[in-house]
Amino acid sequence: MLKFKIELSKEQIEDVLVTALEGGSNYWYYITDTQLFGIALATNHLENKNLSFAERLLEYIELGGEIKINDIENPKEELGTISLKTMAERTEKLINDGYLNHIINVIEENFDVNDSDIIFQYWVLNDAIYG
Repeated sequence: MLKFKIELSKEQIEDVLVTALEGGSNYWYYITDTQLFGIALATNHLENKNLSFAERLLEYIELGGEIKINDIENPKEELGTISLKTMAERTEKLINDGYLNHIINVIEENFDVNDSDIIFQYWVLNDAIYG
């Protein structure tokens, strides 16, 4: 079996998160108010307070934070978590599971909501479950 490892830039990760959180994945994920408050508190020290939600989420993750992602239909049900560690491990799994094209689309700046949704699902769920 061939194994691939590809690194995405911070900008590419932000692009995926913005696209997933603002449209591509909002049919299945939910972030609780408690999580949102924690993210806001942890990122409040940043000089640029005009960050988008996805940028704040990424800053929180870069600070060592872990975000719990819940089910939109059952907000108390935790589906998974996203952190620097899970993003790295699960991007590699996504590639080895045959979804390399979604990563290539991001790298080539030719991605859409479907690409972002699949990547975000892997980052959270370690698999493509929805859609």
